[in-house]
Amino acid sequence: GEIIITFDRTSKIMSSSPVSSVTFVASGYVPLITHKGHRSTYTHVKCVAGPPPTETVSYLKLGHRSWTMLSRDVRDAGVEFPKAAFKKLTEEGVRWFDAESIKGAGDLEAVVGCDDSSAVINGWESRMKKSLRLLNAFLSSSLSVSPASIDTFLSSQQTQTTLTVQTGLNYGQYFASDSTCDAITSLLSRYLSSRNPSQPLTLIEPSCGTGELLTKGTQGNIISALLSCPLKNVSVKCVDLDTTVLPICEESVGKLLRGVDDDKIMTVEVRSELVACCSTWLNPALRLL
Repeated sequence: GEIIITFDRTSKIMSSSPVSSVTFVASGYVPLITHKGHRSTYTHVKCVAGPPPTETVSYLKLGHRSWTMLSRDVRDAGVEFPKAAFKKLTEEGVRWFDAESIKGAGDLEAVVGCDDSSAVINGWESRMKKSLRLLNAFLSSSLSVSPASIDTFLSSQQTQTTLTVQTGLNYGQYFASDSTCDAITSLLSRYLSSRNPSQPLTLIEPSCGTGELLTKGTQGNIISALLSCPLKNVSVKCVDLDTTVLPICEESVGKLLRGVDDDKIMTVEVRSELVACCSTWLNPALRLL
């Protein structure tokens, strides 16, 4: 399969409806095994976007790292993250959902994988109300002072798909750290500054996974470096044998490409078979990075 996104003067990815509210609704219902082999849990948030009566409701699965990044992003705006409340609601082994926020069989299925609340062990207790109120106040304040940070927070669920140790072993999967992404982005930026702007550039990521190497980093990322460089014609080729992660990579990269200049052509291809693509991609006429 092949997914191609081309950006030019007439083609752009349209942003979705603005988020109107985000609330914390559940914790502990989807297990996650990290790249270090540690078992963790997702938190679940309810996202409402668009004006009534046509608003859309989504339930997103987010790892603890997403909350850490959001708290850091809004700290300068004076919004403090309630660490103690978050710890109470996400302590290991506690599985709960807020029945007031999750109504209807479809919503329950989206969060806990079951359409019958009587068949689900719910660890919700009245003592958790204050902590939940503090967390939701934090999300509301974050949305008010920094909608962009909330957008990043919500989109991060795309890169935190459920993984298993066996899947990682089957595909030989490795996961890039922030420091690795920063180092590669720094090297790439220096290389791009020496390139002839009129020459096309092709970049191949032969084990793209969810796109972390292209989109992560504390000092920028590879995609942002390509967007800000003077080159006008850039192609990014993303490949992974694990087809389940390719839509996630497409979405993660696509979000960053919304800011492409009108005079820049940037093409992204996401495929699952590298061998079939090599004869086309490894063209001697192209300067390959």
